[in-house]
Amino acid sequence: MNQKLCLITGANTGIGKAAAIQIAQQRHHVIMACRDPEKGEAALRDLREQSESGSAELMIVDMSLQSSINDLSEALLDKYDRLDVLIHNAAIFDITQKQASRTDEDIERVWATNHLGPVLLTELMWRALNNSAQGRVITIASKGLIAKPFLRVDLDDPQPLLYHNEPIWSRGEIVGDLTSGMYGHTIDTCLGMGYVNCEEGVSKEFLESNSFEIEVAGERYPARHSLTAFYDPKSERVRM
Repeated sequence: MNQKLCLITGANTGIGKAAAIQIAQQRHHVIMACRDPEKGEAALRDLREQSESGSAELMIVDMSLQSSINDLSEALLDKYDRLDVLIHNAAIFDITQKQASRTDEDIERVWATNHLGPVLLTELMWRALNNSAQGRVITIASKGLIAKPFLRVDLDDPQPLLYHNEPIWSRGEIVGDLTSGMYGHTIDTCLGMGYVNCEEGVSKEFLESNSFEIEVAGERYPARHSLTAFYDPKSERVRM
């Protein structure tokens, strides 16, 4: 089997690190592109230990900065004329951030990291990818942002109306807020969807061990919660 050259951004943790280890285990060469040199070096040591492969290296890049992406491209293309696989994994998933943050290049940070950065890196790597017999670009679409901290609620009291930005309370503190809400005429109460701050994820066990209230105009109202839709969760009423 011919050894392939794979570049993975955000490879120091999570899906990126796991993918890097698995690819290295298949005896392909892995370039771990990481923002933090110290964390990157630690991840590289873990990869070499777990994969029993020395065919890996670390390159530093901040995917929110186009200048850093250009530096990575120059360093990689000076060393290699071919790239077989480019995996876009680095991203910002901080749902607790309420205020926009801008990079040193005066671009909104999430937009720069999650969107502009991958497009620019792909463009810069395009010739090297074309030099591969089967060049591939893979973008990781993790459900972590959508599924894990996501909560559906409806109010026991049908009178208050929900729109968006209503605080979600649990155990005496605000744990998130609604991103959307509207009156559900089919079930005669208000429905809302929002995010909660929960590192372990919103699971059945998490819901069973917590109760929630929604704050509307300074008053808190008990809310039912669910991982599925309140009305027709199995889409049995849908007709094709």
